[in-house]
Amino acid sequence: KHLLSGPAVCEWLPDLVDRLDALAVYNTENLEEMLRAFLAQHQIKAGQLITAVRIAVTGQTVGPEFIRVLLCLGQGQVVKRLRRTVDSIRKTPNRSG
Repeated sequence: KHLLSGPAVCEWLPDLVDRLDALAVYNTENLEEMLRAFLAQHQIKAGQLITAVRIAVTGQTVGPEFIRVLLCLGQGQVVKRLRRTVDSIRKTPNRSG
């Protein structure tokens, strides 16, 4: 869970949720294209995004291929779980200070 509490995740995760929710066609090609653009815009590494999202949607740090996990869960379930994670992060007091 600590992997989801960093300030960087708080900055980009809400935007990622909105972009996933806005995908008109939720398929491999569109997910990969959106994620590549997202990573470039936010200047974050793929591993950071994959780990945070995987933990948020599955509760695990490792598992099957990332895009396959997102497709198997479905757009609605992924967005719901990520929104819940964003809400949880926002409600958690900052423990670093």
